Amino acid sequence: METFFKLHENKQLHRQIKILTYLRKRNEIISITELVQEIGCTPPTLRTDIQALRAKLPPTIQLLSIKMIGYQLKIPDGETLDTFLLLLARETITYKLIDRSLRGFHQSFEAMRLEYHLSSSALRKNIRHMNLELINHRIQFSPKNGDLLGKENDIRLFFFNFYMCFRRSIVTDHTYLFSPETHKVMFAELQQAFESHLHISNFRAMLWLSILKERWLRRKKGEIPQETLTTIQSRKSFKRFEKKIMPFLKKTLGIQQLSTNELAWVYLIVIHCISYSSPKWHESMAHTATHYQEETNMKNLIKQRLSEEPLIDGTNNEGIEQMSAYLANLHLLRVLTDQFEKHSLSIDHLVDQRFQNLHLSWENRLIQRDWQELVPLTHTREVSLSLSMIQFSTQYSKKIKKQPIIFAFHGDAGYDNFLITMIKKWLPQQYNALFLIDQPVTQLKINELHASLVVSNYELESTLSCELIQIAQVPTKEEWLHLKKQLIERSLHHSFF
Repeated sequence: METFFKLHENKQLHRQIKILTYLRKRNEIISITELVQEIGCTPPTLRTDIQALRAKLPPTIQLLSIKMIGYQLKIPDGETLDTFLLLLARETITYKLIDRSLRGFHQSFEAMRLEYHLSSSALRKNIRHMNLELINHRIQFSPKNGDLLGKENDIRLFFFNFYMCFRRSIVTDHTYLFSPETHKVMFAELQQAFESHLHISNFRAMLWLSILKERWLRRKKGEIPQETLTTIQSRKSFKRFEKKIMPFLKKTLGIQQLSTNELAWVYLIVIHCISYSSPKWHESMAHTATHYQEETNMKNLIKQRLSEEPLIDGTNNEGIEQMSAYLANLHLLRVLTDQFEKHSLSIDHLVDQRFQNLHLSWENRLIQRDWQELVPLTHTREVSLSLSMIQFSTQYSKKIKKQPIIFAFHGDAGYDNFLITMIKKWLPQQYNALFLIDQPVTQLKINELHASLVVSNYELESTLSCELIQIAQVPTKEEWLHLKKQLIERSLHHSFF
């Protein structure tokens, strides 16, 4: 919710969202001292914020106070915190001002002040704070009529990034967004138009469709440089796209006519909705392309440059294909606006130091002259994060080195196989499990198997050279869960590269 955070001026709501997200991330009892340090406030302020927050929480979400210890957040299975955070945001003045602007509900300053029950100074303060952040998007919010001012391309992409930061809901409830006809035309038929299986993100496409309809109804025109427009019009895939998309827009959205300029804008937006994921995760697809066929020249130039890049060492061919396609598509999109380079994705809490080093290395490389001459970029931090995620995934699948781990078990008939089956259900793939059933575990055997760890449900010599975890012959539930936790935590520290 970073985009919303920066626009919103209410500091208490900022702290309350931080409280909820931190408690949810830790999923345990957190001391007042730790929470105060994390949120950056005093204990009295924390207590006041939590008391006010409890009044807003639905009955299913509990913010528990454990006397003299701390706080814990309880959310039932099947529910998420994201949905509630979106509801909180929707009640703010900031969200309402942006949302009304999208829908064309423009008001005078006095009308806005009366609707939101604010003094003139309070409303001006709110708008002033928003505009300080909107400068980074190269747009402004007009206090005169509640509209966004700036280039249309920047305004459209701001709306996309604003709603995307909530990652839970489409901005409208129009039934056409979820109809079978929408999916048929937007995905199945458009894939035929491009003569390849473009893996399109449904969520991103629907969000764009919703935003574009609102802008078309306001007669707002996107901008495309004439040279780019001429190039797009010459493409065979654009001619097929035009034939498919116009009947759909008329029948489903009620849009009777679009200029060639707007049709080209939608054509380019399909690029922005591509999901750079591996074909192996999509069993229904015989082939997945991550670029338009006419973009091969730029893609090949980038691919050649990537193959010469030391940072790419260890990345498989699929990863290089995806990275080059992503950069080639971005090179075309940024003709509309370099804001397409930006995103609000924050994954710091999910990654380790190796990934952070990879991200920093790409950020440093993309600002160098050789890369800037090939792919001029403005927001290198965000682009380098996307590149790192693609590369990390493909390095992980190719370069992972499994740790040999010995499981030494004994027991009654069927018990050995039962334990093996249970372990295989949750054992991280970083391990190469070696099972020694009713056999002595000797130093010679450990050396032969190159094992770094032994797990046993019977007594073993303490002089073995590798790490040893001993459990009861029939482990208790707590002992079993502790073993599982130990092995999972150990796997997280194992090198992926």
